[in-house]
Amino acid sequence: MSASLLGLPQEVLRQILDLLPSVDLSTLSLICRAMHVLAESLLYSNFEWTWTFAVPPKTPVEEGPTSSKTPRIMGFTRTCLEKPQVASMVNEVVLGGDSLSRISHYYRGEPPALPSPEDTLQNLSLAAVDNMDMPQGDRDLWRNALAQGKVDAWVALLLSQLPNLRRLSLDENFVRDSCFTGLLFRWALCGSKGKPRPLQNLAGVNFKLALDMRARKTSRNTADMLSLFYLPAAENISVSIDNPPAGFAWPAEHPPSPSNLRSLELTMLREGHLGQILSTTTGLTRLKWSWFYCAGIRDRFVTDVINLDNIAADLSRVRATLTDLAITAVASMSSGDIDYPPVTVQGSFEALAKFEALKRLEAPLPFLMASMSPDGARELGSSLPRNLEELTITDDLYLQENYGWGEDEFPAAIRAWMEDWKRFTPRIRKFHLLLRLMDYDDWGPEARQELRDLGARVGVSVEITKLAGDM
Repeated sequence: MSASLLGLPQEVLRQILDLLPSVDLSTLSLICRAMHVLAESLLYSNFEWTWTFAVPPKTPVEEGPTSSKTPRIMGFTRTCLEKPQVASMVNEVVLGGDSLSRISHYYRGEPPALPSPEDTLQNLSLAAVDNMDMPQGDRDLWRNALAQGKVDAWVALLLSQLPNLRRLSLDENFVRDSCFTGLLFRWALCGSKGKPRPLQNLAGVNFKLALDMRARKTSRNTADMLSLFYLPAAENISVSIDNPPAGFAWPAEHPPSPSNLRSLELTMLREGHLGQILSTTTGLTRLKWSWFYCAGIRDRFVTDVINLDNIAADLSRVRATLTDLAITAVASMSSGDIDYPPVTVQGSFEALAKFEALKRLEAPLPFLMASMSPDGARELGSSLPRNLEELTITDDLYLQENYGWGEDEFPAAIRAWMEDWKRFTPRIRKFHLLLRLMDYDDWGPEARQELRDLGARVGVSVEITKLAGDM
């Protein structure tokens, strides 16, 4: 090892070593005593595992050339249990895999089990659970689940051993069943405080469930996911939260106070409940929220009515700080449906015009026009914040059977605003038309070019994205 390299400042040396693949870092940590600590800290700073499985069910395997009979999550958990100094180096955990959303065999059944742990790992894992000061009944359930190879139980055990974890991302294979990760969240974040508990340094969480899998679940994750808002270091949260079967309730004796939370992405949770969460996020600057409806899980909260007045009231909780707002809308078919269900729009989004801090806005056209068709629609500009700099309008809800914004009406609504944009949005710099769903024939090349020409004429930059392309 060159003496000049060893003489570099630690932060510079870290940047250099960070470029090395894991196998080289492992070798370096073994052959160079001077580099051992730094190389090892980089080697273990991130743990990634992708879990996939075949049909018919077989023993789950991980993707990549390093597959083995013992899944990496079990081997790495053993390392962390045996070497707490290694566990303290882990800053990020990324668990990937979306087989459950793609393989119908697993929609209603449980995910396949992991192999039974060997004796040493089993004894270490059971001892770790027994060392947690939670009710005995919860510990017994967790111990049994570990012995049965339930993935959720092993994920929860791994997370419980990582005191310096900063970022956590779980893909669909790991979130449909969140019994034990939820138990860990509630125990670590919402229970009475005794000895130090895990997750206290967790700043970024991505914990989302595919919408088409929600209709096939019988349990609800509401309390589990609401626990994440008690993370003392939370900076960004992306999560799917089931609507509670009864009234909204926080999982602790008092509401959370996530004062460091700046970015939030929420799916499935409907208006009303949205406001309960936003009332606690006093420093939020970025929000992405998905309005969601599916007839297969309809209840008193999940209805086919888009109540813009209630949504605007919820959003007003963060009006003073919010600079970026993106709203998407999904109304999916349930089993046996032929057409996408109609939805109804009530109220208006005119209250949004008073969001003086908002710089960037994305929303479906029916939200901004307060109607699923031109009949009874409001003026587009009346819903737009005056200080807006970037506006994205989407074709969300285009597939609904009562969507009435056709190839003539949709462009006309946008033209009416653009021709008078200085009256409503004098600071606008960019307009983006995002067409995720429209057929080849709608918004064809000629119509799109006309909109670009209009933007050039009135002084607004226009970008158009059409995912379906053209015939």
